[in-house]
Amino acid sequence: MAAAALQAYGLGDGADGLLWRGIPTPDTLAATLALRPDMGNRVSALLATAYAEATAEILRCRERLETLARLLVEHETVGGADAEAVLTGGDPPSDRPPDAPG
Repeated sequence: MAAAALQAYGLGDGADGLLWRGIPTPDTLAATLALRPDMGNRVSALLATAYAEATAEILRCRERLETLARLLVEHETVGGADAEAVLTGGDPPSDRPPDAPG
C-alpha cells in the first residue's frame, strides 16, 4: 500500500507530487522498485516509522492490553463495553459475565 501511494499518487515526490502514475501490481512492483530505488527506500522508511509508532502505542497501553488479554483468557470472550472500559483505563469487570448488567 505504501508503494502504491508513492507510485500511483506520487506522494512525497516534491515538485512532481500528486502525479498519477498508475497503481503498481504484484507483477509490476519489483520492476517499479528496480527502476525507482528511492521509492523502495521511502517505503522502508514509512514502514519503519509506522512500526515504531505502533510499538510505542502498544507499550504505552501495555498494562491495559494485558488486562484485556487476561479477561479473554478467563472468559474466552469479552463484550465491547467491557473491552472499551479496560482499554480506556476504567476498571475491569468483576466476576460477572462480560457485558452483564451491573
